Amino acid sequence: MKRKLLYRIFLGLLVIVVAQPFNSCKKVDLERTAFVKTVGYSDVKISSARVNGQVIDLGENEVIEYGFAYSTSGEPTVNNQVAIIPGGATLGDFSATIAGLNPNTQYFVRGYLKFTDEVIYAASSLSFTTLDAAPTNAWLHYDNGENFDGIGMNAGGDFDVAIRFAPSDIAEYHGWTLTKIKFFPKVGSPIVYTLEILTGATVPTLDYSQELSSVSVDQWNEITLNTPFIIDASTDLWVGYWVQNQPALTYPVGCDQGPAVAGKGDMISVDGLASWSSLSTLVPTLNYNFNIQIYVIDQTGIEKQMVIGEKPAPFRIPFTSDGLNTNSFGSFNQSLKK
Repeated sequence: MKRKLLYRIFLGLLVIVVAQPFNSCKKVDLERTAFVKTVGYSDVKISSARVNGQVIDLGENEVIEYGFAYSTSGEPTVNNQVAIIPGGATLGDFSATIAGLNPNTQYFVRGYLKFTDEVIYAASSLSFTTLDAAPTNAWLHYDNGENFDGIGMNAGGDFDVAIRFAPSDIAEYHGWTLTKIKFFPKVGSPIVYTLEILTGATVPTLDYSQELSSVSVDQWNEITLNTPFIIDASTDLWVGYWVQNQPALTYPVGCDQGPAVAGKGDMISVDGLASWSSLSTLVPTLNYNFNIQIYVIDQTGIEKQMVIGEKPAPFRIPFTSDGLNTNSFGSFNQSLKK
């Protein structure tokens, strides 16, 4: 009897001991944690860059703002500068273009998720360095900067020469201001020189002209325009000059030693701007670029003040010559000084 009692007490204690761990277990609620990554950057320019991030988990609370924090040192926070992504946060990739940056400067950037009571940042930041500032001025031309010879009409008369820039040639100068033209006249009076700016493709329109009262012969003449001209890179830009009253067998138009950038550095018109041709294409032996250069500057705000074409075109009398062969340009020649 005593043994049975002890045995029952032992079983009771065993049940209590075995059951105790199960009776003391508590339910644990797992809370989702928000998680964001800074993935990379691209398209770094002088004052901007494209940055990419990824939202891995939004957590369980409402995200009230998200984007990128950036600064020039350390781990950036929302107390520095931010690029906010518009709209509500969603899982997946996101990106933004950060603008207004300083040139040639290192920036640190990392993604973030902002909640009512806290901000979750990407575990680490990335850095990039913006490009150096672009030049604020430039001389644009096709010649090599040296005069080699002169071109003229054997029969004399009037004609136009120009250099032509296609939209792809001046894309980076869109909105810049053309303020000066430089050229190399080789004959003076009685010739009259008139600077010209034209725009358009095959048959450009004369938008600007400036007659010169005098020139310095056999040297570069640098002329400041009376009215600055704004470059529109959506169309061709032609810059040159009108030669009037050229005496026969003189060669007023300075050129380099070549070879010509055909169709761009050697454009010529003998019919009052009605048509243009590449001189080196028509006469391969005249394989030169005209000594014409233009000076452009980056000048914010001028574009709104300038109206292209406000100057009327001068009266033109197309030059004709019985000896002119439009296929060979046989009436054109060079001085053959060499």
